[in-house]
Amino acid sequence: MRFTRWGLEMRALGGNPQAARLNGIPARRYIVGVLCLGGAVAGLAGMAQVSGYYGVLLANFSRGIGFMGFLVSWLAGGSPLGIVVTSFVVAIILTGGNLLQLTVGVPYSVVNILLAMTLFVVLARPSFARKRSVP
Repeated sequence: MRFTRWGLEMRALGGNPQAARLNGIPARRYIVGVLCLGGAVAGLAGMAQVSGYYGVLLANFSRGIGFMGFLVSWLAGGSPLGIVVTSFVVAIILTGGNLLQLTVGVPYSVVNILLAMTLFVVLARPSFARKRSVP
């Protein structure tokens, strides 16, 4: 999205919708299109979850999956490669937590605490970019 016209127009629309409209970007069309695209991707993810993991449609089958996806995307900073890496790290934490719960008897809240600590570490990371003084 960074190098396409559509991505540029979407960033302009997200940054300042009024200025984007004044520059001729059809705001309503883009917003409806992005909402439809997001819904389609979420529907595909739900279909994959129901058909692959459970095999049947259950009530309340997606306990927190949307929030977990948001957390992964936010931790990765929206980078596609970062999202893949972060999703593997979160999957390892969740799977390891399930195994610890089954084998050792550790409460599942420990997994939530570990995910929260990961989030806090990412939030508290120092900025490594040094400001250079101009002579």
